[in-house]
Amino acid sequence: HLRTFKAWLFQQIKFEDLLCPAQIDNKRSSLSNSDFYYDKAWDLALMFPMLEMARRGHIKHIPDILYVYNDNNPINDHKMDVQRIVKLDAYARSRKKYEPLLSPVYIDNSEQKSDLIVYSKNRPLQLFSFLESLNKYSTGVNQVFVVYAADNSYEYGYQEIFNKFPGLRIYRQNNNLHGNDFKQINLEIVNNLTSNYVVFAVDDIIVKDNFDFAECAKYLSHTNAYGFYLRLGDHVDYCYTENRHQGIPHLIPVSEAVGAWRFSSGQADWKYPNCLDMTIYKKDIAISAIRNLSYKAPNSMEGTWAGHADNSKLGLCYYDSKIVNLPLNLVNTEITGNRHMGQYSALQLFEIFKRGLKIDISKLEKVRNRSAHMEYEPSFIIR
Repeated sequence: HLRTFKAWLFQQIKFEDLLCPAQIDNKRSSLSNSDFYYDKAWDLALMFPMLEMARRGHIKHIPDILYVYNDNNPINDHKMDVQRIVKLDAYARSRKKYEPLLSPVYIDNSEQKSDLIVYSKNRPLQLFSFLESLNKYSTGVNQVFVVYAADNSYEYGYQEIFNKFPGLRIYRQNNNLHGNDFKQINLEIVNNLTSNYVVFAVDDIIVKDNFDFAECAKYLSHTNAYGFYLRLGDHVDYCYTENRHQGIPHLIPVSEAVGAWRFSSGQADWKYPNCLDMTIYKKDIAISAIRNLSYKAPNSMEGTWAGHADNSKLGLCYYDSKIVNLPLNLVNTEITGNRHMGQYSALQLFEIFKRGLKIDISKLEKVRNRSAHMEYEPSFIIR
């Protein structure tokens, strides 16, 4: 039906307020535990928030009859399923009211780049592959911070990487402090962040498909979702770290390429909002984690952060995941039980690196991996 409103007013409606929980519909909840768009009474979900935001003198009643509804249509909603309309009507009216706006609010549609922080320890070969794949397949990165810990024998490899990839912001941990400087380094990085979005990464990630960090940031801005998860997609139905099937939650379409889900509707990796595997977060979320948590290394940082998850939030992902994690070996000493291939020691991989070789990342391009962490025998080529 005919209705008009300011675009900026419509854009202030929270994405999650355009969704209904599965529990409203017994038929639907038996098939899926995920939210869904209003399929009836959707006009209430749109108009109530805008009326509430505009109620400071910006609503006017027109007494004239401008429009007569043709009630002879046999497929009118109220003739097809009036009970469902009543349920959705009641849910729309039960939502928390919006506060009135004092002035127009416009979404910043300028390009929003992301700062990236990558953590590495005794793995020059993997860090090289991560940076190479990042440069090849991604755009929209502003600053790249590298925080690394290295036994002295590995230092040569890292220096070669830093010469190969100029412009990195490099922070080396002091081996004598045994991780006690890790949080302090992160706090120092916080003071140098210049983007509104932050990405955490670890060195054994390979970027495998093209994407734009700025596009991810735009989706986060428009939906107010919690994070954009590059490791997830509609093919990631197995959790490697827990060695079990995790399924895929119903993804609510945001665009042809992007879907959304509520963390509470997922399992394992789909119910893990706080991670260091290439997720784009708003800067205030990242800064809060860095400042308020207690940790000494990436593993304890992620583990502690995971304990503060809010599963009521929404996440975003591409239908085709953009990265894959190759758990070739384990170098952390905090959590020794993490599942990994154990195929190479850190020293063996470094010997391969010293021979002038690298992982052939082209063989992983657009791979449809079932798990965010994938066992894989890499091919090595001359770099």
